[in-house]
Amino acid sequence: MKIQKKTIKLKDLVFDNNFYPRATRDWMKVYDYMTSIEAGVKMPPITVILRKDKYLVIDGWHRSEAVRKLKHKSIKTEVLKGLSDKQIFIEAVKRNITHGQPFSPYDKRNIVIKLQEFKFNPIEISNIVHIPATKLTRFISSNLVSSMTGESIVTKSPLDNLTEQDSVKNIGDQKYIQAMSQLSLLNQILVLLRNKWINKSNKQVKVRLKQIKKLL
Repeated sequence: MKIQKKTIKLKDLVFDNNFYPRATRDWMKVYDYMTSIEAGVKMPPITVILRKDKYLVIDGWHRSEAVRKLKHKSIKTEVLKGLSDKQIFIEAVKRNITHGQPFSPYDKRNIVIKLQEFKFNPIEISNIVHIPATKLTRFISSNLVSSMTGESIVTKSPLDNLTEQDSVKNIGDQKYIQAMSQLSLLNQILVLLRNKWINKSNKQVKVRLKQIKKLL
């Protein structure tokens, strides 16, 4: 594998879900990065793969989106060359799992399935995603399982039995919502409004906005 430092125009970056291991993006993480950059903090370069004359982002979506929203035209990168599709995905998982936004249980499940498709054995998969090898089958058999233990979750009281690591990335998780202060939730809403990040073209979002307006 060859690594090259290079500044790349944002318009030349490509995001491919076949290689990028996160199914969801966190706009609050983007906002945090934006404020850090504006305060003068230097972000590490994102990681991209040169594949078929395209620069695929495998680590650094939130950083690149923060830079994009700040109206920058380019970003510093580490360009990896000479990797197969299998090696690209492994590199993406390894780089994302060690820092930044934690993987959600949904992300981990998709990663495990992808690794199985690449013919990795349970021990190899366990070492990559940090889930006990003996729990992998149970983990991917259901969306509602613990990524820490692989045990089934009783859902009579919605998501109450998730661990903190599991619950933090599930929007409907009651534990997570209850743990957050009302002030924190309101601050997040203000960030969305001030930056005009609310997707008003989404029908469900529009319904929620009407409900909020009516209640106020």
